[in-house]
Amino acid sequence: MGAKKTCADNQVIESFHSLLKKGTIHNNIYKSFEEYILDIVKWNEWYIKDKGNLLKLEAIKQIYSTIILLSKKKS
Repeated sequence: MGAKKTCADNQVIESFHSLLKKGTIHNNIYKSFEEYILDIVKWNEWYIKDKGNLLKLEAIKQIYSTIILLSKKKS
């Protein structure tokens, strides 16, 4: 952790979110929330495989499947 009020703390996550948005929402039109979540899962699979960290892949799949289930319950 860096000192308070420094931009360097957010740099990595901001870069990640920028790549995520460029790879998903800025280049597609989605018909539903579930379709968007599935595209995020696919993008994360590509990103994690590209970075060589397959252990996080299963955890991310579980998180997004939970989000989809919760969104269906609210509908």
